[in-house]
Amino acid sequence: MDEGRKISAKIAAIYALVGGGWILFSDELAAHILRDQSTLIMVSIYKGWVFVAATATMLYLLIKHHATLLIDSEAELQKRHEELAETEEELRQQIDEYHKSQAELFETNQTLMTLFQASPLAIIALDLHGRVTQWNRAAECLFGWEADEITGQPYPLLPAEDEESFRRFFTHTLHGEVLNNIEVRRQKKDGTLVDVSMSTAPLCAAGGEIGGIMVMMTDITERRRGEEALRESEERYRLLFENNPHPMWVFDLKTLAFLAVNDAAVEHYGYSRDEFLAMTIRDIRPQEDVQALCDDVAKVTDGFRAAGIWRHRKKDGSIMNVEISSHTTLFAGRRAEVVLANDVTERLAAEEALRENEALLRTVLETLPVGVWLVNDKGEIVQGNPAGKEIWGGAKYVCMNRFGEYKGWWAGSGRLIEPEEWGAARAIRTGESSLNEVVEIECFDGTRKTILHSSVPLRNHDRRISGAIVVNQDITERKEAEEEIRKLNAELEKRVRERTAQLESANRELESFSYSVSHDLRAPLRHIDGFSRMLMEDYGEKIDGEGRDFLFRLRHASQRMSQLIDDLLKLSKVTRSELNRQQVNLSRMAQVTMLELRQSQPERRVTVKIAEDVSANGDARLLRVLMENLLANAWKYTGKQEESVIEFGVAEIAGKTTYFIRDNGVGFDMAYADKLFAAFQRLHRADEFEGTGVGLATVQRIINRHGGRIWAESAVGAGATFYFTLNGVGL
Repeated sequence: MDEGRKISAKIAAIYALVGGGWILFSDELAAHILRDQSTLIMVSIYKGWVFVAATATMLYLLIKHHATLLIDSEAELQKRHEELAETEEELRQQIDEYHKSQAELFETNQTLMTLFQASPLAIIALDLHGRVTQWNRAAECLFGWEADEITGQPYPLLPAEDEESFRRFFTHTLHGEVLNNIEVRRQKKDGTLVDVSMSTAPLCAAGGEIGGIMVMMTDITERRRGEEALRESEERYRLLFENNPHPMWVFDLKTLAFLAVNDAAVEHYGYSRDEFLAMTIRDIRPQEDVQALCDDVAKVTDGFRAAGIWRHRKKDGSIMNVEISSHTTLFAGRRAEVVLANDVTERLAAEEALRENEALLRTVLETLPVGVWLVNDKGEIVQGNPAGKEIWGGAKYVCMNRFGEYKGWWAGSGRLIEPEEWGAARAIRTGESSLNEVVEIECFDGTRKTILHSSVPLRNHDRRISGAIVVNQDITERKEAEEEIRKLNAELEKRVRERTAQLESANRELESFSYSVSHDLRAPLRHIDGFSRMLMEDYGEKIDGEGRDFLFRLRHASQRMSQLIDDLLKLSKVTRSELNRQQVNLSRMAQVTMLELRQSQPERRVTVKIAEDVSANGDARLLRVLMENLLANAWKYTGKQEESVIEFGVAEIAGKTTYFIRDNGVGFDMAYADKLFAAFQRLHRADEFEGTGVGLATVQRIINRHGGRIWAESAVGAGATFYFTLNGVGL
């Protein structure tokens, strides 16, 4: 608009200047040159037309010049306008593309963040100083630190021994290297170590410069365990193959040739290993089975299969039935099959025998004198034998909720048995076994009987209850007989009490008699021993050698008689005294007894072995007598050994705590072992080993009173071992 005003003003100025100059100077010049008025008028007219023509020409030229400029300017302006429109369109497209890329970038960023957080890999970003900038959920789960508490902190996962290696990884990554699947050990928040597979990559900023590293880790603890388990599995597989008690082999699925066989196959089939490896699996089949074998192998697919039962031929030509299980595998680069052959010849014979036994069982069931009922898992009575029907006067094949049709009462209480209380119902519902429950029943024919009612659950192969077996035994007559016996027993108990009182009175009299006899016998024995000793001392020189020998024997016999009286009194006390049970340390008793024996013969070389802290529940006084007798016997019968060995210990024999005393003495002949524990029975002469023959009888009575037993093992010249048990808490 301003440019148009300037052009208009310019044209007006030029026109005014030219027109004013023409008017001013043309009239003056014409008046000066022409004097004739008419000529001057004509010149003025022509001058006017010249002025108009000149003005029109000038205006034409000016307008044309400026119009041309204006048209060119408008054309240029239109061109620039079009260029601007194109630029605006390009800019709009660029802006649209920018917004689109921004949206895509946002979506990508959201996707990456979702992937970052949802990744099963632990992903950790570190800056140039090794501080944590990103920490995803998998890292939280794997290492225990929350992202909030670890972000901005130094990388915390390094055990002391891995710090140097991580610095090398960090440096290499900052120089642009990408490291993949490095197996390292890292530390959790709780201090425990975990095996991980680590990969690192540099993190680049917008300008392309490296601003940190990205660390990705996955827990390979289970994988390492799996690898170790795989190695162990392979070793177990090798051992399983080589040491399996069943024949095993590997054969080529294409050629059917044996590739490997185990020792069991060699032993079972009779072929040597070299013979096997020179054969195919056709060679161990009867000729008539070869085509079926080839057809079966042609259908082999990958994986495990149970090929069923086949006939195989041994080297000696005999035929056996084997159950084949196999699995495809790669063996030395060849597609092969691993085969396990289980000889079922005996099993098939056993199954046939089982079928025969089942037939026999059915026969037995039909002829059993007790009632047998079979109940399924729904409680339905599905079968009963004739004896059962006879007991109940018939049968009703009803389900569990109708057991009430079988009427019964608990013996003793007389309470009616509810349907769910019958043994079969309990067996099916809870797996409970009930044995010999006494029940009074009302039979279907109206009679009443007393039966023993037993029920046990039946279970299938996976231990689930599949039903129950019920056994009924008619004991009506027996119960009547028992009632008669009870009455007889009551009468018998009365007689026993009376007899017991008589025996107790007799025992008291016997005890009094024993002490009286002991006192009456001891006095003469003391006199015999005393006067014999006085004769030896006062008249020894006047008596010849034979007389002194008689006196010596007289004294020895009286002393032996006195010892016998003492042993008999001890034996009687063992059977009469009341037991006072308590926990007794047998090891300490043995140590004290052996110390006393050593002091009596300090010159002997004896090795004593006593187990530590062996204890038993029993009467301490009687157990001391037992230990003293057995250890004294061991001491006595090892007296002729240059070096004696006596041992006391405890062992588990037949599930019972068993104590033993062992020596390396003269031993005895086991043919006479039944005489060991009888009173006054001796297996050695008195001039070889002194004694009265009452000690082991006393030991046996002590053992019997404790509810145990005693026995011995020995051989002549090889020592002896005495074993005993006590019916109490041992060890």
